[in-house]
Amino acid sequence: MVGPSSSHTAEAVRIGNIAHQLLNEKPLYVRFSLMGSFAETYQGHGTDLALIAGVMGLSTMDDCCRNLFSDIRDRLDLNVVDKFYFYLGLACGNIANILNPNTIVIGGGVSAAGEMLINGVQEYFNKFAFPQVRTSTKIKLVQLRNDAGVIGAASLDKHS
Repeated sequence: MVGPSSSHTAEAVRIGNIAHQLLNEKPLYVRFSLMGSFAETYQGHGTDLALIAGVMGLSTMDDCCRNLFSDIRDRLDLNVVDKFYFYLGLACGNIANILNPNTIVIGGGVSAAGEMLINGVQEYFNKFAFPQVRTSTKIKLVQLRNDAGVIGAASLDKHS
């Protein structure tokens, strides 16, 4: 087993394996409650990722455990991003179904993701919006990105 602390990674994989054997399938959702040294050092020692690997059915003898940390982090990151797209697409779809706007503008810090954000949200928007709304409503990124608030405040100050 490879990791910063083999006792915290190998044993955590074994604990996850026990859960995997009890479930006899890969779960959709997992919540761990850690105690003692596991709770104090879980992220730095890779205990969190090792538990997930065990629940996914991997063992300490698997070759893939050498890349355990990066592989699982990549999978988890993609799940989080997809969930974000899902909820934003759902919200945009529901708002568009009620208000039927020409354009929905997405701004703030998330707009820095650019076209990747629009494509992900659009995919779920298309699932939730009514057909006529889907074709008439465009989803766009704010043009001024995070500067919109500053420019708006300056504009108000200039006109007062």
